[in-house]
Amino acid sequence: MRGIITLTVLALAATMALSGCDDDSGVRGRSFTIDPGRATLSFESKTLILRAVGGEPPYVWSVSDPTLGAVSSDSHTVTYTRTPLVGVNTVRVVDGQGWKAEMVVYQRAEEE
Repeated sequence: MRGIITLTVLALAATMALSGCDDDSGVRGRSFTIDPGRATLSFESKTLILRAVGGEPPYVWSVSDPTLGAVSSDSHTVTYTRTPLVGVNTVRVVDGQGWKAEMVVYQRAEEE
């Protein structure tokens, strides 16, 4: 009887190890970020290249404040273009699996 219980426990542990307790769809250790993670643009610096690192296409990019800037393209690499306004804008990207990443752009009036 003890051997049957041991085998049952081992079989259950092996099943959980292979399938996981929750449906994590293989996301353990997965990361999704934007490179760079933050940036400062002076008034003279109008554009910034951003890259989604990790994730699965398609990528959908957006900004928190369109009056401060916008992103062009919906690929893994985009260009952020600032307006003349000063402020802080958050750039977001969502990948094809629904994962989200953000970065912050600080927009200054002049070089410090």
